Amino acid sequence: MQWFAVIKKARNCHSRQSWQLFVEEFGEDLSSTNDSKPIAEIFKILTDDSHSLKYGESLWQCLLSGCISSWNLSLGCEIASFVEKIPSAAIRLKIAEIFMESGLPSQARKVSQRSLRLKSINQADIISFQLVTCKSYVEEGRHTMARRMLEKLESSVSTTNLPSETKADMLLNIARSKFFLGNYTEAAFLFSRAYRIYRFHKRWESAACALFNSAASYDNSGMDYREKAMSLVAKCQQMSIKHSLPGPLSHCYAFHATYLHHRGSFSESVDYYRKALRLIPSSENRFRKLHIISMLTFTLYKAGKFKLAAKYGRQTLKLAEEDESERFKIRYITLKAELDWQEGHVMEAYQLLAQAIKPLEANGIHTLEELSALSRFNIKSAQLNTPVNYSVKIARSLKNNNATWLEYRISKAFQMIVRGDIDESYHEARMSLQDALEHGFTYYEAQSLCVLLLAKVRSTTWDDEFDQFCQSLEGLATSNDFKVFLTQVLLAKASRAYYEGDFETAAKLISDALRLPRLSIQKDEVLGTWRQTISGNAPRFNHGWKAQFVIATTKTYFKPSFRCLGTAKYIVSERYVVSLEDTPILNKLTQYLLGQEGFSASPEEIQVNVWQQKTNLQGWQQKIRNSITRLRALFPQTIAPLILYEGNAVRLFSEAIEIQPIAEKANYDQKILELLQKGPQSSIQLANSIQVSQSTTKRILRKLVDGRQVTQSKVGRKVLYSRHAFDFRGLRSSESL
Repeated sequence: MQWFAVIKKARNCHSRQSWQLFVEEFGEDLSSTNDSKPIAEIFKILTDDSHSLKYGESLWQCLLSGCISSWNLSLGCEIASFVEKIPSAAIRLKIAEIFMESGLPSQARKVSQRSLRLKSINQADIISFQLVTCKSYVEEGRHTMARRMLEKLESSVSTTNLPSETKADMLLNIARSKFFLGNYTEAAFLFSRAYRIYRFHKRWESAACALFNSAASYDNSGMDYREKAMSLVAKCQQMSIKHSLPGPLSHCYAFHATYLHHRGSFSESVDYYRKALRLIPSSENRFRKLHIISMLTFTLYKAGKFKLAAKYGRQTLKLAEEDESERFKIRYITLKAELDWQEGHVMEAYQLLAQAIKPLEANGIHTLEELSALSRFNIKSAQLNTPVNYSVKIARSLKNNNATWLEYRISKAFQMIVRGDIDESYHEARMSLQDALEHGFTYYEAQSLCVLLLAKVRSTTWDDEFDQFCQSLEGLATSNDFKVFLTQVLLAKASRAYYEGDFETAAKLISDALRLPRLSIQKDEVLGTWRQTISGNAPRFNHGWKAQFVIATTKTYFKPSFRCLGTAKYIVSERYVVSLEDTPILNKLTQYLLGQEGFSASPEEIQVNVWQQKTNLQGWQQKIRNSITRLRALFPQTIAPLILYEGNAVRLFSEAIEIQPIAEKANYDQKILELLQKGPQSSIQLANSIQVSQSTTKRILRKLVDGRQVTQSKVGRKVLYSRHAFDFRGLRSSESL
C-alpha cells in the first residue's frame, strides 16, 4: 500500500460524502494496517477540521481499529478522547477495547456503562458492553462478580440471534475472561470456535489471535494437551508469516521462549523473547510488551545474568506503573520483590511477597500467576530459614499445569526442610524429580535434586544415593545454562567433608564455590563470610539480612557446635579440638563469655572482669578488638565467626553456632558442695571436675566461704576447701594439688 497517495487523497476530503468514499476505498487497509503513521496523519487532518465529528462513525471506527492492529494504543487513547462524545455504539465499543488493551479497565467500564444508556442500541451491542464490564472486573481481580456475569453472558450469546462475526467477537471476549479466571480448558474450546468463524470471514489478524489463545489455553491445561498446543502454535506462526501479522507472531515466539524456559534452555529462551520484542512497535508500552519483557527478566535471573535482568526488570516496573489492570499485578509485585532481593533489600522484598500472597488465603488461588507467586514466597522464606504457616485453597485446574504445579511442589519441599520434616521433604522431592524427568523439565529436575541433597545434608546421610544426587546435579549444571547449581553440589560435598573431620577439604570446596559464577548476592555474601572466617579475617555484617542468611545457611550445611572440654580446651562440632593453654588471656575471655547470659558482655565489663584493669587506660578498646581477632582466628572450624563485636557488645555467635553454656552458678554451687562432701579438694581439682576456669571456680568458692557453706584451710602453701571442719595435720602434701 502506497500510504503517501492515501494521505494525499485524505487531504482533499472536506465533506462527509468525500470521507465516506475515502473509507469505502481504503477503510479495510487502514483497519488492518501494521503501520500507525498514516492513521496519525489522517487524525491530524481531521483534528484541524471543525466538522470532523460529523463525518460518520465508519471513519472513526476504521481509525480506532487501525490503532489496535498497529499496536499504537497511545494514539488510540488520543483518538478515543477526541471522539468519545459521538453517540455511536460501534465507536464506543472500539473505545472500550482501546482502554482495555491499554490496561485501563475502570475507564473501559465507565465507557460501557454510559453507552448502555444510548437510545439507538441493539441487543448485540448490549451484550458487547456487558462483556466489556465483565472483562474489567476480571482485570481488577473482582473474580466473583466476573464469574456471575459470565454465566449470564454465555447464555445470552447462545440464545441471541447474532451475525457470525459479532458472535465470534463475543466468544473471544468470553474465552479471554475464562482464561484469566483459570478455566483454561473451557477457554480453549471457545477460542477455537471464534477462530473458525474468523477464518471463514478471512479476518486473519483476529483468526491468528484466537488460534494462539487457544494454543495457550491448551498449554496451561496440562501435559495431555501439550502436543495439541504445539501444533496450534506452529499453525498460528505460519499464518502470521503468510499474512504479515507481527502481533500474533511475537506471541508465538514468546510461547517458544516459555517452553524453553521450563526446560532450562535459558540462552535459547532469551533469544526467542528478544525476537518477540523486536516485533513489537516502539510505541507499544502496554500489556504485550509488559508480558514479554517481564518473562525475559525472570529468565535472565534464572540464567544468572543479574545485571541484564535488573536492567529489563526496572524497564518492566516503569511500564507497569501505567498499567491499571490487576490481572498481572501479582507478577509485577513478585518481579519487584526479586529485583529488591538481588540488590540486597532482602527484608523489603520478603515483606512485599508476604503482602502479595495475604489476600490469596481468603480468596484462594485461581491463576498460574498467583500460584507462581506463592512458590516464590515459599522459596524465599526457606532461604531465610523461616517456616510459613498458611491455609490456601488452590483451584483443581491449576494442578494440570505440570510446570507451574511442579514449581509449587518443589517450593513446598524446601519449606518442609525448614520445618524439620526431612522424610516428607525427601518423598515430595523424589516425586517431583520423577515428574520432571517424565516431562523433560530439566530446570525443575535440578531443583528437585537440590532438595534431595539438602535432605541428605540435614539428616547427615552420606550414602551411595548422596553421591548419585551429586553426580546427577553436577551433570545437569555443566551441560545446561544453570551452572549456578554447581555451588549446591560443592556445598553438599563440603558438608560431608566437614562432618567426616576433613576440614581442609571442606575449606577448599567453599573457596571453589566462591570462584563459580554468581549464584545470588546473598549466597555470595555467605560464602565470603565463611572464607573470611576460615582465613582468620573479620567479616562484617553491614546488612541485617546478611547475618540472617549466614545463620540459616551455616546451620543447614554445617550445624557447628562449640563447648568447653576443661580448663583451656574446646571442641568444635565434636570433631575439632582446640587448646587455648598457650593464650591464657583468650581462654579467660572465652570462659567469661560462656558464663554470661546470652554469651554477651560490654567491652567495659570485659576490661574490668577479664583483664582486671580500669577503663581509663589508653588503648584498652583496641586491645579487646585485637584479642577478638586473635580468638576468631583460632577457631576457623566454626565456619561462621565464633565471636562478634557489634556496637557496644562483644558476644559469641550463638545463632549460627550451637554453644553449650557453662551451667548456672547455682548449679556450680551445688556441684562443688557435692564434690566436697567426699573430702577436701583444691580449687584446681574442683575446676577440673566441673570443667570451668580456675578464676570462675575461685569466685564461686569465695562466695561459698563468705556464706559459711564451705571451710577454707591452708596446708603449707596449698589452700584446701571442705564442706565441714576437717583435720589437715595428717594430710601429706603429695595428696593435694
